[in-house]
Amino acid sequence: MRERCGQEYTRANLNLRQLERMVRRGGSLARRSLATPFVVMKIGKAAAILVVVGAGFTSGVRAAESQNTAAEFHVEVSRVYGFQPHTLTSEQTTKKSAELDAFWDKVKTDQGRYLPLLRSELQDSSNPSFFLYDGSHLLLSLSETKEDKLLALGAMPHCDMRDVQEKDYLLTFGHFAIEGLDTTDAAFHILDAPKFTVSVPEHALTLGQDYALVYMLLPTEEKYYLNRCVARLSSEKDETAQKSLLLVLWYTVTPEGDAAITQHAADDGAPTAVRAYAKQLQEKAVEMAKEGKRAKALFKELSPPVSSDSDFAQLKVIRRQRLNRLSDEALIELDQLTALMRLKQATKK
Repeated sequence: MRERCGQEYTRANLNLRQLERMVRRGGSLARRSLATPFVVMKIGKAAAILVVVGAGFTSGVRAAESQNTAAEFHVEVSRVYGFQPHTLTSEQTTKKSAELDAFWDKVKTDQGRYLPLLRSELQDSSNPSFFLYDGSHLLLSLSETKEDKLLALGAMPHCDMRDVQEKDYLLTFGHFAIEGLDTTDAAFHILDAPKFTVSVPEHALTLGQDYALVYMLLPTEEKYYLNRCVARLSSEKDETAQKSLLLVLWYTVTPEGDAAITQHAADDGAPTAVRAYAKQLQEKAVEMAKEGKRAKALFKELSPPVSSDSDFAQLKVIRRQRLNRLSDEALIELDQLTALMRLKQATKK
């Protein structure tokens, strides 16, 4: 075991996309049948009137059918997902899993009809919270468009964290972060779960809330989460969440992040443990900035090696890219690259 700012982790080396696929559902695809066209024989002028009336009648019928289908689908969503997984017994879970599989199969085998309805239901935050999460996974299994990813990104954070697997949650939003999407809302959702823990036993890896937050935020654009982390830290009451936010801000290596850490370290109103943690991060930043003699060695230690001519911005981009692996090697490189960034930052002053 290796200690990392209060969080244990052990060796593993998995690509986030590969891990994410392990938890995705599969299924066959099929096209929906088309409605039978309204047929009219042409008999003089009367035929033209009949065609127009028939077309209008058909249009009305189709509109009514569409409304009925949407209403029926909504009722089905409420019926199938009107439960919370964490409250079920083992027997009830088995029964519900079969119902969920049937729902998934229904949508997958008639995507032309049900995919638009699924998208519509995922935009309704009043739907069952587990549907907003599981239904989003169903959408993502059928579509890879940016629009659908953004739809899922907006719906999934409405879930009850007690109803989802922590590993699946981390992998899903870690992957979105790597793609450069704004994962801040989803990442902040775990701040309400102090005991949030991601375990990958087959690869001996364990992450707590702090490093899970790092994985869900650092790979994406800083503009999405930096100021929001500072604001959330000033209002956050939970000590575990405060430490997680401090860690993310420390890794940003920004004036804003460092200022927030400094302010928290000097805040007499902050919990003693949190204030001590902020001071610890300050001291670590100072130590890293003094490691000028080790700079060349750090560049060579990275795998693959990084050019010693890399500037601060380039190092930050490289660091984002290296976080596409869920492994202790990736976390070690995270610290190494952060040290180089701290050194570059100190050199500018």
